[in-house]
Amino acid sequence: GIDPISLVVDYLSEKLGFVFVAAVGNYGNIPFTVGIPACARRALAVGAFDPVNMKIAEFSSLGTTIDLRVKPDFIAAGVGIISCKPVTVKCYIEEYHPEVVYNQYYMELSGTSMATPVVSAAAAAYMEKLSLLGVKPTYTAVLDELIKNCYRINQLGKDFVSGWGAPIVEP
Repeated sequence: GIDPISLVVDYLSEKLGFVFVAAVGNYGNIPFTVGIPACARRALAVGAFDPVNMKIAEFSSLGTTIDLRVKPDFIAAGVGIISCKPVTVKCYIEEYHPEVVYNQYYMELSGTSMATPVVSAAAAAYMEKLSLLGVKPTYTAVLDELIKNCYRINQLGKDFVSGWGAPIVEP
């Protein structure tokens, strides 16, 4: 969390109120592999969960950070996600793994980068809720809402595998 990118994330979050959500990385279930900028103190770090097997994805990086801060902060579905594929060029994934191609416009992908938009959407929903209630949607306020509204994997609290759990947004 002391690399230049993480320091910028922390600065922009603290001084300008930005809320950053970042993938922890796909280095496997190996401790101390949280990547940049997920290791930033004020980044919401996201790991991947396999909803079919009901377990942490085998590729999802684990915490803690090198300086022993507990990350990830949250997990979300990140296995077998239908996502957009390039339509103007053929990417290496569809070239070497044609089985993941869903159709002309979509492909099935896995990774913490597939899980991160889920947590980003939850954070955006809570930012909107806070704004409507007249509360400034700061990093701390959004984090508190996400923590209060998540499916906990570890009932004892935050851990270095699943963080606080998987955020839930009620309609």
